[in-house]
Amino acid sequence: MGAGINYTIFFDEKFSSTYKEAGFSDLDLDGSFGLSVQLGADDQLDKNWSLNASAHYINTDTSFKVGGSVNGSDEVEIDPMVYSLMLAYKF
Repeated sequence: MGAGINYTIFFDEKFSSTYKEAGFSDLDLDGSFGLSVQLGADDQLDKNWSLNASAHYINTDTSFKVGGSVNGSDEVEIDPMVYSLMLAYKF
């Protein structure tokens, strides 16, 4: 189990062609600090092999600004759940 602080950086932001045709351009998402929590488990399968499973919740709130013929900004909540299953081999 774990908890911490997350900082998310957005890059290569762009609008789909539908929004571009509506006059939106210059999308700029702000970086975001948020809470991150995880729950996971490790299982040593044998001398060399192990298995890890985990779930992470990441709180990410950001705002965005648009320019071009349509100017404005708004708040966005992006709160993903991230799941992983990893198999490891130790030499």
